[in-house]
Amino acid sequence: MELPLRATRDVDLGIDRVALGLTGRARRVGPLLERHDFSHRAGDEPFRFRRTTGAGDFLVDLLLPKGASRAHPPVIEVGLDSVAAPGLAYALARGPERLDLRLSEASRVHRFELPIAALDAMLVMKATLVADGARTEVGRRVVDTADAVMLAAAASHDAPSLQALAANRMRSEPRRALRWLRERFSDERSAEARRVESHFAREYRNAGGAAWAVTVVRDFLAALDEQR
Repeated sequence: MELPLRATRDVDLGIDRVALGLTGRARRVGPLLERHDFSHRAGDEPFRFRRTTGAGDFLVDLLLPKGASRAHPPVIEVGLDSVAAPGLAYALARGPERLDLRLSEASRVHRFELPIAALDAMLVMKATLVADGARTEVGRRVVDTADAVMLAAAASHDAPSLQALAANRMRSEPRRALRWLRERFSDERSAEARRVESHFAREYRNAGGAAWAVTVVRDFLAALDEQR
């Protein structure tokens, strides 16, 4: 089964408060988003900024690593709440990859170099999100579980991701992610494998998602074990 496309209009912005110097009463993130026409909307989550475009609303969710703020909800800067995101501490420690992005608009081409999480960090974030039960809405858990398996499929063929996970597998967040994958995808009758089955059947009209998920996770873990 080929990996399907996964379209989205939202961005999760992981914030490193120390690297950005967000101490005391400094305000940098909120004003920067506001200057680019992002705003809080009534009824939205307090960590969410939104900008209306011709293609629909574009969302930016602000995330902090667990423990980065003692407040609840965690505070990025004065007047700006966030969400403590499982796996983000590992992603920040791993450092970003650079994505060369080009957007064409009429006769103009806009080029951006975007820092994004490394593939293995994306897998750790998505797997720990599900393992920790951070989102309880049923539809989101189904999508998050399928995303985690698709990231495992991609990571199993990416040598840098396997090497990084092998080197960091005893850290708290990678360890939880790998334990969840190992324990929850040993049998296609598990609740997690059935989530992948239902997601693929609904979104892509593909059968056999549960068996595919179990095979993907087995092959990913075998490839990871070979790094020892």
